[in-house]
Amino acid sequence: METTINTTHRLSTLQGKTPQEFTAHARLHFPPAHYDWRTRDLRLVKGNVTFIRFVRKSGRITLTAKDKFFIGKRYKWHYVLAVVDVAKKRLDVFCQGKRIRSFDYRG
Repeated sequence: METTINTTHRLSTLQGKTPQEFTAHARLHFPPAHYDWRTRDLRLVKGNVTFIRFVRKSGRITLTAKDKFFIGKRYKWHYVLAVVDVAKKRLDVFCQGKRIRSFDYRG
């Protein structure tokens, strides 16, 4: 299902591109090879961690397994960029380049 969505669903929020097309030229940084995504424990002390998340019908995103945030129903069905500033313990959420929400984040 993930492959189908990423390669065939064209989304207006991604300028009519599929998620795969949209990220094809993006500069991405990945966690270390030994990182177990199920634990969600990066143990970072500085820098930013960026997540791309889909806003559900409820207006919520799930950042990690334990962290859910209400973004707003007006953003349902959109993709947002969620940026955690590790040192400041802050989460900023962006939609189409505009910051739409900020949260304290203890991760």
